[in-house]
Amino acid sequence: MPGHAMSRVMLPDGPLDVETTCPQWFHVAGTLRVPSANAVGTLRVPFPHAECADYSKVREVTPIQMAAMIYYNRGVDFLAEKRFADAAAANAKAVRLDPANATARGNLLATINNWSIELGNSQHFAQAVDLLRQGLAIDAEFKAFAQNYVHVHRQWVEHLCQAGRFEDAMALLSRATAEMPNRDDLRQAKARSVSDGRRQSRRPAVRLTLLLPCVKNAVEVD
Repeated sequence: MPGHAMSRVMLPDGPLDVETTCPQWFHVAGTLRVPSANAVGTLRVPFPHAECADYSKVREVTPIQMAAMIYYNRGVDFLAEKRFADAAAANAKAVRLDPANATARGNLLATINNWSIELGNSQHFAQAVDLLRQGLAIDAEFKAFAQNYVHVHRQWVEHLCQAGRFEDAMALLSRATAEMPNRDDLRQAKARSVSDGRRQSRRPAVRLTLLLPCVKNAVEVD
């Protein structure tokens, strides 16, 4: 299981992996000796879901990396409680202590992503967009960031149009397009809004709320 920690006891006839979180570990009938990349002849007690385990991905960790796991676990709990700031801080510490911990890094990205959705839904649009920018700076290939960047801007544009702030909505769309020139949905929305503005000089952005249909729903990450 990604992010799961177990203990390895060094015995005279070889290492023994122990699932310390399983009270019945030593009551499971029999033992299984399975060769692995980490230790030849490692003894393992079969677990009820052992067929799902991939021991080739097991890695030994240092005490500092073990401390990173503690911060990661705290981050998971905080994220489940939607304590996003605490979750981000805990996972950032985990990644700093153990940069190779892909699970902690993934949880940090998920925290930033889901936090931005929460901010957008609360109409804190500028904060949501800034958070997504920070996320993209960490990992530009994380697709949910770009998708939710469009989603939050759609929410923001709708909010401005409902308040009659059509010029502000168009200016916002122009800035978003400049920041993400490769997003076709943003570029097309800008082009259509300019065209609409020429035809409807009195309310140039009246249709902006309909111009970003590609990402209508937020992309939340588990």
